[in-house]
Amino acid sequence: MHKRILGVTTAALLSSLGLAACGNQAAKAPATRAPASAAPASAPSHLTTVTLEIPNPGAAFTPFYVGQALGIYKHYGINLKLIHMAPPLAVQAILSGKLDFMSAIGSAARSAEEGEPMRIVEVVANHLDFVLVGAKGITHVSQLRNQTVVGESAVGEANLIESMILKQHGLPPGTYKVVNVEGGDAARAALVEAGKAQATVVEFTGAIPLQKKGFPILATASKILQPFTGLATSLSFLHAHPGLTRRMVIATIEATRVTRDDEAKTVPVLMKTFHMSKQDASTLWKDLDNEWGHGGRPNPVAIQNEMKADQAALKLSHPPKPSQVFDFNYLPKSQ
Repeated sequence: MHKRILGVTTAALLSSLGLAACGNQAAKAPATRAPASAAPASAPSHLTTVTLEIPNPGAAFTPFYVGQALGIYKHYGINLKLIHMAPPLAVQAILSGKLDFMSAIGSAARSAEEGEPMRIVEVVANHLDFVLVGAKGITHVSQLRNQTVVGESAVGEANLIESMILKQHGLPPGTYKVVNVEGGDAARAALVEAGKAQATVVEFTGAIPLQKKGFPILATASKILQPFTGLATSLSFLHAHPGLTRRMVIATIEATRVTRDDEAKTVPVLMKTFHMSKQDASTLWKDLDNEWGHGGRPNPVAIQNEMKADQAALKLSHPPKPSQVFDFNYLPKSQ
């Protein structure tokens, strides 16, 4: 799906999209809550500030950019604030009440499976948007045997995706070394660029500038069906703000539909967000065609794959139950 994207000529991605740098920023942004019974308004005079984590600027989060840029969230009375934050920090911020939602639902799922009071309430993307980038001189995944690859945390999204890609190419865990660093795609890629590691995974839009520098794309996870981005929050937030949660979910479903179906509206957002030409943004939009879910609910096979992957990552005797992770009671009844 992403071969064309990795070959386009685009400017390097923005290192910052005007997003806050840490969870404390979410705490500083006052969020006035609407009553639980509040219904979506067609032209609200008052907006409720809602904070949402994204780990890295990337195409997998396009519906959030689209919903923010086109005023979809405002239509539902929400002033959406995107917060740039690593998933482990986002989990802590969610649980402490300093952050409302996180989009890195893989990390949220594993936290819930370990007993943290969190749930995923909506799924945006059903596929994994990562590619494996190698150091200069590495031309095939097999060359990574006994070499060092960079992850983020033992049960983090990057590590799990990296493990799945390597296993698909004949390198099961134990046949390579893993070094974990915090700081997202940029921090992992920096170790590869510095020659301190031979490969890492990055979100595929983040691979474009690396490829321009001569770092090869060794493999992609785009065919792996598994919930990737969406909305997750704490049980305490759900109990305290069910009406706001429903509005957030409905707005995100609408933004995802626009992203999937309306090239004319989505391409300008991609151009601005990633500093792309119109042609490159149009190519990106087409290559994202089968990325998005429908109605906020993931493909059943994607859920099964998530449970199996998490069982292996957490070394559980049995796969977790979906009810430990997902709560789709906030989706529209028709979904």
